[in-house]
Amino acid sequence: MPGTCAYFDCFSGVSGNMVLGALIDAGVGTRALLEQLDLLNLRGWSLETERVKRGGLAATHAVVRVTDAVTERRLADILALVAGSGLDDDLKRRAAAVFERLAACEARVHGVRPEEVFLHELSGTDTIIDVAGALAGLKILGVEKVLSSPLNLGAGFVECSHGVLPVPAPGTVEILRGVPVFSRFDGELTTPTGAALIASLAEDFRPLPTMKILATGCGAGTRDAPHPNVLRLFLGDPVTASGFATETICRLQTNIDDMDPRIYSYLFEKVFEAGALEFYLTPVIMKKNRPGVLLDLLCGEEKVKDMLDLLVKETPTLGIRLQRVERTKLPRTTELVETRYGAARAKIARFEGAVVNAAPEYEDCANIARKTGISLAEVMREVQESAVRTLAERRRAGSEGGGK
Repeated sequence: MPGTCAYFDCFSGVSGNMVLGALIDAGVGTRALLEQLDLLNLRGWSLETERVKRGGLAATHAVVRVTDAVTERRLADILALVAGSGLDDDLKRRAAAVFERLAACEARVHGVRPEEVFLHELSGTDTIIDVAGALAGLKILGVEKVLSSPLNLGAGFVECSHGVLPVPAPGTVEILRGVPVFSRFDGELTTPTGAALIASLAEDFRPLPTMKILATGCGAGTRDAPHPNVLRLFLGDPVTASGFATETICRLQTNIDDMDPRIYSYLFEKVFEAGALEFYLTPVIMKKNRPGVLLDLLCGEEKVKDMLDLLVKETPTLGIRLQRVERTKLPRTTELVETRYGAARAKIARFEGAVVNAAPEYEDCANIARKTGISLAEVMREVQESAVRTLAERRRAGSEGGGK
């Protein structure tokens, strides 16, 4: 696999076929891609690719040629098509989310409900292929995380089914609420389809992160321009200078000085049930010399809204601070360890291929301690020693096997 992280450099905007072209240019095999797209059970289309130059840069231009008679669909039609396809459940969910986002934004622009919207050119077979192809391409490449630069929207006017509209088109503006954008060069550089894909997939929008680049690709825009009209794609593994894996997570903070302390225990249960990565409390002295508590919560970007809702509902907070922070972490696996007291899981952390920590799983150890009457400390010590011993035996067996 080329890499676990994909970074889209949208200095000349983004469209659905540019994403598709960049993925193919970066190494997605056309045959593998077509096998996935055939699972949509759509007729009347073909995918053509061509190596071109845009502003002196070589790129892949991907074009979906359509001969079907369907001119426009409602959201329900597209969702039914996706649900009835042979795509796996993860791709179905992601594709549905992109089209639901498109419909919701078009509905806000035109003042109707999403289910009433005709998506016009956004419901065409070529758009469906662009969306499904982009999602399938990322999966084929083994991408687990998507990042993006701010998006260049372009300038001027564009002609569409609603007539002549200013760039960016109102639908594109709605799709990109909360996304960093800028305007440079004439023409529509970011299309609604491209905007919906990047806005739905990208965890963060920032300059190229520190990463070990393993592959790159360029997807060509349809028209030539004075500047290189391409979308650049970087594939690789995100790293820090020390070689640790890194990821972007969100930190939520709020100060509390007027909550019944018995509620904190309940709050701990709720935040971890909702998917928090970490949650901790720090005693602080607040304004007017009042003792209080600083709540710190760490979670993934996709969990932010749930966590905000939970904190507002369960605490008397009047405001919550939000930061995006980098987290480095060691690669880890969970192993089932056999001990004289019973089986328990242990979390194994590695650095540069060597085991540096074996942490017993608390709940498993606590269950053994309750059943046997042996102290929890003794059970945890036994699990850790057994884990280290088992891993050492595996390593010796592997090296002996390799020498034969």
